[in-house]
Amino acid sequence: MRKLSVYVTGANGFIGRRVVERLSREYKVVALLRSGSIPGFTLNENVEIVYGDLTDRQSLKKSVPKRVAKQQQVKLVVHISSQATKIKTQGVYAKTKNQSDEIIKKSDIPYVILKPSLVYGEGERGLFSKIRQLAKMLPVVPIFGDGQTKIYPIYVEDFAEIVARVLQSPMTYQKVFDVGAEESITYNALYRQLAPKVIHVPVWSGLLIAKACSFLPSPPIYRDNVLGSTQSTHCRPNPILKLLKFRPRNFPEGMEEMRGESKLKVAVVGLGKMGTLHLSILNTFDKVRIVALIDTNKQLFSTVHSMGIPGNFYTSLTEALRNESIDAVYILTPTFTHLALLKEALQHKLHVFLEKPAFLNMQQLKEAKAIKTKQVVHVGYTLLYSRIYREIKQMIESNKYGKILGFDGKFEHGEVFGPRNGWMFDRKLSGGGVLMNPGPHFFSLIQWFFGTPKAVKGIIKCKYVPELDDEVRVQLNYGKFFGEVELSWSVQGRVTPLNYFKIRFEKAQLTTDGHTITIKSKRRVITRIHESDIVVPGMIFNINPKANGEAYYLESKAFIEEISEKKPRAENTLQFATQSEATIFEVYKNAK
Repeated sequence: MRKLSVYVTGANGFIGRRVVERLSREYKVVALLRSGSIPGFTLNENVEIVYGDLTDRQSLKKSVPKRVAKQQQVKLVVHISSQATKIKTQGVYAKTKNQSDEIIKKSDIPYVILKPSLVYGEGERGLFSKIRQLAKMLPVVPIFGDGQTKIYPIYVEDFAEIVARVLQSPMTYQKVFDVGAEESITYNALYRQLAPKVIHVPVWSGLLIAKACSFLPSPPIYRDNVLGSTQSTHCRPNPILKLLKFRPRNFPEGMEEMRGESKLKVAVVGLGKMGTLHLSILNTFDKVRIVALIDTNKQLFSTVHSMGIPGNFYTSLTEALRNESIDAVYILTPTFTHLALLKEALQHKLHVFLEKPAFLNMQQLKEAKAIKTKQVVHVGYTLLYSRIYREIKQMIESNKYGKILGFDGKFEHGEVFGPRNGWMFDRKLSGGGVLMNPGPHFFSLIQWFFGTPKAVKGIIKCKYVPELDDEVRVQLNYGKFFGEVELSWSVQGRVTPLNYFKIRFEKAQLTTDGHTITIKSKRRVITRIHESDIVVPGMIFNINPKANGEAYYLESKAFIEEISEKKPRAENTLQFATQSEATIFEVYKNAK
């Protein structure tokens, strides 16, 4: 049976992404994002992303191909309005919400209009977020008016549940509902939960402050915030709660959920490409609370903020440690920063996920060997979590095809065809060329499959960037067998990286390109195993099926579970890193 489709605008917003995640359990969700935005919600087979802009009519038509509401007989429009529409003196926000309410009512499409009280939760924008931010910035936080105005704060996950239930409840159609928790609180009670010290400010003074702030790029307070928090709306959430037979969390329960004391509190250092990828994945884990986002480039903060990622921004790990309670840290910065950040994190007894390569050179590797810690330290050798390579590892360990007689390997990518700028192409900062970026992935597989070689030698060619290896040939001596591998990041036409292996066993020969395993037995029987043939248990968030998205998810899952369950289970440990990357440094040492 074909699933019903739900089109969600503002899908990356504070409320929107929770609605997408909740609805995708039961419906096909078409999520509208601005062009260039990264999804801040969990992707699965029920979520389709489309791009458009509410101010661009044509882009909206394209985002809903061949569909216009009346033409397609849309069954229902759920419009998220606001309690601000009910106050006497209104600002721009309240007026535009009233206008949109009237447009919905006058349309020929069945509707439900929801007017939530204050919606709160992790990573939110709006007044609740502003209060928390002001509490950290100011010694005293202002409450506008007498603070006696009542509100019915509703936890964002509960609000998303109400939206889902409305879709299945025809008795709510063609109606307007207030939405909130069953119990009210005053603004005084709200502020005192979030700020240690408060001061009451007259309404007229608050309006002057809001007007002065309106000239700032990102105002800490708006006129609508002052007006909305000082006028009663007589919110009545009980009618919809009774109709839907739903009890949302009260405010103390919601705050307890938000504080997430039982959750793993994670900081992420480095908000570039790898940072945003890992943040998207971390944001899907219920056991994780992202508390600190760290980068020296403050311009990256807006990108992360647009993803709906929670956490406070800092320019150094040291600063974050002074202000946050942190259990674990992801270090996703350039190679030359790794060792110092690793040491700082371990000194503060943090668990560490460290991007590969772990070390800049053999001297750093030796320093790392001397580190003694009880903390969990994983290094980002993502390919160890690929279902194809894990299948090969099982074949090797089972001795199914007998002993290994030798192997050939090849890494290819079309990335470097001339001089390049940036830290990655400066040997002092990156440690080297293709052997160091992205060679560690390839050598992690070699270490995992075959162990540590007895001797290593190779030939290095520097074609485009002085002192950097663009092409490398390596021979690895294991005593009873040899391995021959080639690496190049200068292969024309190789758009996506290739990690190829040919392994010769006593009873068969195995080849793989990372997506398919081909086994040719001595009797010339050929067996092919595609990655889709291999079952991986549990629910998996695959952010990018074409670039090992599943493996990135699984390596973070292994890191989090090892911390929470206190059971060592992963291969990509700090000790493994010293063994795997030692082979790379031996190649540099012995190569011609």
